[in-house]
Amino acid sequence: MDGRSGGLPSSFQWDATPRDIVTVWWDLPADNNAIPKPSLPVQSGQEVMRLNSAGFILTRPGYTVDNSSGRQRIIDSTRNPPLCLMAGETGAFAPGATAFVPAPPGISLSADCVVEVMARVDGLPQYVPSLIISGYTPDFNVALTYSVAPSGVTFYNEGQANLIVRYIVFGVDFRAPTTGGVLVERRDNDGAQDFIQIKKPGTSDTAPLPNDILLDTRFPTLQIVAEGFIPLSSFTETLSGDELKLGNKAATINFTNSGFRPYLKYAVNFPGCILPPMFAQIYHYPDNSGSYNHRPTNQSCIAQVTDTSVKFYIAPGNPSTMVNTGSGTWDWGVQYPDIAGIRYYIFAIPK
Repeated sequence: MDGRSGGLPSSFQWDATPRDIVTVWWDLPADNNAIPKPSLPVQSGQEVMRLNSAGFILTRPGYTVDNSSGRQRIIDSTRNPPLCLMAGETGAFAPGATAFVPAPPGISLSADCVVEVMARVDGLPQYVPSLIISGYTPDFNVALTYSVAPSGVTFYNEGQANLIVRYIVFGVDFRAPTTGGVLVERRDNDGAQDFIQIKKPGTSDTAPLPNDILLDTRFPTLQIVAEGFIPLSSFTETLSGDELKLGNKAATINFTNSGFRPYLKYAVNFPGCILPPMFAQIYHYPDNSGSYNHRPTNQSCIAQVTDTSVKFYIAPGNPSTMVNTGSGTWDWGVQYPDIAGIRYYIFAIPK
């Protein structure tokens, strides 16, 4: 699952200097395979955690510090964990305005950070992908970009509606590690709260970078509260009325919310390929009267997220595009296959 979204504000002055392009993905199955869980039966006396001046290792159940590697380890000081540094939700901010989210105290963000977003129009439901469901014109859209600075992340509302942004910031950082420290476990107070921090040996004790840090009790922990694969055959909810603007079939996933903000990631499975979700409608003008009809394409998928459910909409059997009939008119055309299924993950952002 692709993990980078967003971009640069329109005020950004382009620099022609060659730069690296970083591709980031979620290390999770995007089809109907189960999440790999490399665990073994636990045996009494196994050393599953080691913390000393040489580093920190925490293994999965059934593995030992000296007999483990890769996925068998939850934390490994020889690797750079892309920790979740920040997660939350902005207040509503107007077109042309910005919303700034400060970095945790003492943390300098890298320009390599990955920022995940779910944007919604203030007062309307949350859709993924973001959507304005009524009153649409080409000049009225959801347009959100962001920029990362050492002190935090700035979101830019470049659309025409008040937006609320639910965000996750991952501390991907390709800067060289800091040096000069002697602590592996550090206990301190950032001016607002006490915290415990575990970091790589030899890194700075006072100003570590995100890639130096292995664990910090101030950082949010994302849990998967629901996940699974929904095949086409399970989209059994029949739709009518305004919901037909979203699709003709639906499937709803319900979950218990104990006080968190749901964050949805999902991939759309087609015969032979897996793609990110997209929402597309075809507008058909059958004559010159100005009247039209429209419907989502059979490639289209959109999800509505509430605090306790996610409803996925698809449109099997609908046309894929418009085609020229050869006589100066256009008609519905089916060039692409229907969606085969949805692979979803619902994460919990702590409040």
